[in-house]
Amino acid sequence: MDSTIRIALWNANGMVQRKHEIELFLNVQKIDILLISETHFTNKNYFNIFKYKVYHTQYPSGKARGGSAIIIKENILHNEMAKYEEAYLQATSVKIKLSTGPLIIAAVYCPPRHQINKDQFKEFLDTLGDKFIAGGDFNAKHSQWGSRIINPKGRELRKALVTNGYQIISSGKPTYWPTDKAKLPDVLDIFITKGIALQNTLIQENYDLPSDHSPIILTVATTVLTKSKKQFFYNKYTDWNLFKSYLNEHLNLAIPLKTSTDIEHGVQAITELLQHAAYIATPQETQKFTDQILYPKYIKEKILEKRAARRKWQLSRHQSDKNLLNRLTRQLKNLLIKFKNDNIEQYIRNLSSYSGTDYSLWKATKKFKKPIQHNAAIRKEDGSWAKEDNDKGEVFARHLARTFVPHDIPTTSEDFTIITECLSSTSLVCKSIRHFSPSEIKAEINRLNDKKAPGHDGITAKLLKELPKKAVVAITQIFNAVIRLQYFPIQWKFAEIIVIPKPGKPPQEAVSYRPISLLPILSKLLERGILKRLLPIINDKNMIPAHQFGFRKNHSTLEQIHRIVDAMEKSFEEKKVCTAAFIDVSQAFDRVWHPGLLFKLKIKLPHCFYKFFESYLSERYFRVKYNESYSSIQKILAGVPQGSVLGPILYQIYTVDLPQNEGVITGTFADDTAAMAIHEDPNTAAKLLQENLCEISKWAQKWKLKINASKSAHIVFTYRRVPEVPIIMNGETIPTTNEVKYLGMHLDKRLTWKPHLTAKRKQIDLKLRNMYWLIGYRSPLSLFNKLLLYKATLIPIWTYGIQLWDCTKQSNINIIQRVQNKILRTITCAPWYIRNETLHNDLNMKHIRDYAKQYAKAHNSRLQRHSNKLAKELLEEENNIRRLQRTKPNELAKNP
Repeated sequence: MDSTIRIALWNANGMVQRKHEIELFLNVQKIDILLISETHFTNKNYFNIFKYKVYHTQYPSGKARGGSAIIIKENILHNEMAKYEEAYLQATSVKIKLSTGPLIIAAVYCPPRHQINKDQFKEFLDTLGDKFIAGGDFNAKHSQWGSRIINPKGRELRKALVTNGYQIISSGKPTYWPTDKAKLPDVLDIFITKGIALQNTLIQENYDLPSDHSPIILTVATTVLTKSKKQFFYNKYTDWNLFKSYLNEHLNLAIPLKTSTDIEHGVQAITELLQHAAYIATPQETQKFTDQILYPKYIKEKILEKRAARRKWQLSRHQSDKNLLNRLTRQLKNLLIKFKNDNIEQYIRNLSSYSGTDYSLWKATKKFKKPIQHNAAIRKEDGSWAKEDNDKGEVFARHLARTFVPHDIPTTSEDFTIITECLSSTSLVCKSIRHFSPSEIKAEINRLNDKKAPGHDGITAKLLKELPKKAVVAITQIFNAVIRLQYFPIQWKFAEIIVIPKPGKPPQEAVSYRPISLLPILSKLLERGILKRLLPIINDKNMIPAHQFGFRKNHSTLEQIHRIVDAMEKSFEEKKVCTAAFIDVSQAFDRVWHPGLLFKLKIKLPHCFYKFFESYLSERYFRVKYNESYSSIQKILAGVPQGSVLGPILYQIYTVDLPQNEGVITGTFADDTAAMAIHEDPNTAAKLLQENLCEISKWAQKWKLKINASKSAHIVFTYRRVPEVPIIMNGETIPTTNEVKYLGMHLDKRLTWKPHLTAKRKQIDLKLRNMYWLIGYRSPLSLFNKLLLYKATLIPIWTYGIQLWDCTKQSNINIIQRVQNKILRTITCAPWYIRNETLHNDLNMKHIRDYAKQYAKAHNSRLQRHSNKLAKELLEEENNIRRLQRTKPNELAKNP
């Protein structure tokens, strides 16, 4: 076979305290997989090894006894199998992928106090399939595998092996070294195999790990499939001149673009040519092997010294030799810890935020921005488990296929007839969409974001920015053919979806993952040009209502929240009651009803745009990418295309006629909808809100949108004690609460802002713990870089919405001020007698109130220039009642 895989087996007799020795053993012996028996893990244990994955099985009672574990290199393609958790046997299994097929590796531990018969052994071994290697401490002794004696468990295991054709691999030398001098060493740790040729195996004893068991290493000749390094179409060595010259030489501008088939062929040709030209111009980077740690000479000498002491003790069994071995083991452990800490310190000292070190500071902090993800098994529809990547991808694909369909809401016959007749009717012929020019396409390419992930074709913005003029002309020709024939190519409608887990959701359920859709960059480039032609028509017709702040230029979440807060403030001043409902629309973007959307497009837009969108929305497909596996292709039957440029504006058009009743304030940001009614009488306010929600319910049913009443929230903003009036939607009462989260800000019924600041404090503390190794007392990172980290990663957490929440009283402001004081003391290692004021002055850091004033000035300036009249009205102070001693957001910038 082409290569070998090294599998070590060891009874650890407690794993947590032996981490450093395990790390050294894995690196020095170049171990691919380590099987461990008797881990003594509980639910409170956490164990990880750099560049290795760790899987473990506990003792069924959860106590610190028994258990097994597997430590396997990350670059070996594998997936965890079902755990075997019985009092008499615990096993951890993984399936690795070889060129000859899958192979199951299992770590086993059989506690000595439990008896086990041949049928129970057979039942377990049958779960491993037809090709496996199971290694562990079976506590089974038999002369067949070199044991000194035969015990009952060994006899039963031998019967199971003979009956079922399993094979034993053993060194024949003792692996168990009892500390009790009355007991003799013996063979306990063995491998059981099936489907493995013994002539391709080699077993060796080893004495590097401290325990009453010594490890054994099994070398198996095989071909291991490792994770190949992800290849991109370009890297820092790409010859862009060669890339351009290849395109100029091979690009043919004289291609027919008269039919939809011609467009598909043209798209395929330009895509393949761009890919091939990039491949030709890009030398493949050589694989850098960094798995092995290079230990210094003094550590290697200490290892040899410890090995010699261990051999001497095993021969003599004298206490003085045992004491020497223990002393050398402690010395080696301390040397390893110091060596590791020195390496980390040197690494941190060299971190920088500049390009000279390839932005190493930001790369180091990247690990805590994205919390580490658990690769859990996913529950299938029938209740069984998807364990391998391809099975998981199929589960997600089937789940999303059921998601991308319209809600099962019946449409009245009258509405159905109107929509059907409209869509089947012939519209008046109008001018076609204005064609593109190469200079316009080049300008749009230059505005693309280089960091955006590519679609299924792998073409990125960087590739497009290096295109020669001839290639830009070719792309322009295809774009013009698309709008002339009103046909959007299928290749640009194919989405590649990756899934990320939602925080706090059960990871074993498919619904707990958020899909991220990746579309081809050329598709987005064309959509940018269409949007540029569409927006003037929408603006001229005032098609988007003023209360919609989502996906609009110069509109932000902060201005929408300011509108909501301003309405509350006025109700407080006028002694009125503000009753509000924050509405949750279930899967709003994913389940947009295509016939309903096309109906609205047809009656609101010129016919040429309607025909374009008719092709754009039809025949869309997707597949799920899970790690390196792909699901089958599924069809999209509803929704606006996720990840597209035109998707947001299509949703805005679909919801443009959201009902608005007199006396009710409506605020929408994409699908986040708030409705507020204000009146002196709480019953009247509730009545006004209820009438508006009834209209919204009828509207949602007509257009197949589902309002989730149980996830919506009803809250009454007032200082008064008012009776609770239930608000009903779709026959279900909306839950009443004293606090609601809207667009990232927590609003309580009296608008004290304390819940919001408390939540932000918890969020800061969580992130601070994750990055303490970089900015803590013992971090050798420079003070400049520590401050830079604080400003770049922690300050944005609490400055969001500071233009509004700084209106709260000083005791609430101090919640954030105290955490800033704590962080500044931490990063400067300041002693207790240094005043916080001194730290702020020396570091040139603003206090929270000063930050608020700075942000408030910018916010007020932005509102003065705002294009939306509803935003401009936030600065108006005429006829405002000032009864309460509350600071208003637009007054923060004026306060000294």
